[in-house]
Amino acid sequence: MFFPDREVRRQSFGTDSDTFGSTVWLGGAGAAWSFASRWTVRAEYQRTGKTDATFMTAGADVERVSLSLLFRL
Repeated sequence: MFFPDREVRRQSFGTDSDTFGSTVWLGGAGAAWSFASRWTVRAEYQRTGKTDATFMTAGADVERVSLSLLFRL
């Protein structure tokens, strides 16, 4: 589960701020391959559901892909 909070600040006749929170799913998958005794390549994918839209903010979702090269001492 992913618990994002968004804070919105407006400034017109003074300063006002609102915080919006929601709960969405978070999922991912990954794989690692050790091609030498100390070296590993890792690929990962993560994605979240869409957060709720409000009268001040649009809904948003996150999609992340990463590729890492690791060296172990």
